Amino acid sequence: EAAKSGKAFYADTDLSDGAVLSFGEGTTHTAVSINGSAITDANLGSASYASIEVIPAVVTDAPADVAVIVTMTNGTVYNALVTPTISAGSGTITYDAENGVLILRKATGVKSIEIIGDMTVKVLGQNTIVSGSSKAIFAQNGTLTFIGDGRLTLTTTGNVALYSRAQTHDATIRIAQNVKMVIQSTGMGIQLEAVNSDRSVCYELLDVASVRVTSTGVPLYLKGAQYSKKNTLIMTSSGTATFERTSKYAVVFLEKAEETTVVIKNGIYNVKTAVAGLDANAAFRVEGCAADGMGSQIDFTVEDAVVNVSAAYAPASETSNNVDLRALSLVGSSGSTMKILGDSVVSVTATSSKDSLAVYGVY
Repeated sequence: EAAKSGKAFYADTDLSDGAVLSFGEGTTHTAVSINGSAITDANLGSASYASIEVIPAVVTDAPADVAVIVTMTNGTVYNALVTPTISAGSGTITYDAENGVLILRKATGVKSIEIIGDMTVKVLGQNTIVSGSSKAIFAQNGTLTFIGDGRLTLTTTGNVALYSRAQTHDATIRIAQNVKMVIQSTGMGIQLEAVNSDRSVCYELLDVASVRVTSTGVPLYLKGAQYSKKNTLIMTSSGTATFERTSKYAVVFLEKAEETTVVIKNGIYNVKTAVAGLDANAAFRVEGCAADGMGSQIDFTVEDAVVNVSAAYAPASETSNNVDLRALSLVGSSGSTMKILGDSVVSVTATSSKDSLAVYGVY
């Protein structure tokens, strides 16, 4: 971890001999560790850490270099740029380099797929990725678009099933056309994370695509670095989306961005947790850079959609103004908006003595 102008950054990676660990210009390296061994100013120049240099980080708007790594459950690892056709159980994984499309055709026996840069994933037939304790799909620094008319099932234990990171570039996950995605995880379901305050993240569910996420951790989580630019959630599919958490706390959670936009339109959207517990976050929770919404504009719009938000909480002794105990919670600053338009039906239920809906800030 490193701190720069009071903003935190995080990176988790494997280092080999001769690797260069790069922090941004002007960064202080006060809480850095490799393999659990702390690195401090005092030992930075020692022989054990002789390969570490502090050099300026490069943040650019030019497209990131593309990489696609496929790991099978038997341990075989393929670079799809080198091996464009990969046998995957009874199906195949094919990389079309000319068009930037990764085709999953009835693929099985896959443990994980790692993607850097912009990539379109075409889903044909029934496809499964069973990742164990690893991330099933790990994308970064680009737009990851799922198209096709097939089904993709992601199963993971104690990790994130579908993850995208914005570091040097913005990150978007887009599920479009008629793709059906099913996620089962004892960790998180879908997470987009900006690890650089200059970056933004976006999740889009479009066309007639549908998604069902059942997880112990947060099913849909958009997380900015403190004061990152923007979190965007756009769900305009005429299909159905269900986000269900099998434990307490937040189900759909957007936080830590200077600006947050939520657009929900056309389809049926279910956000629910059935597990009671104290100190539970709102099931659908949108907040800005801090819990008080300081410096954060939120624009939340529902149009011609059915939205069902439900949460089971034990009332116990929580204070009546505790924002954490609502089903739907918006915490924004001056100028924020909440709009329910057209033929929308919004059902918000909290099975406790607390209010179902909390809107904080100036709306």
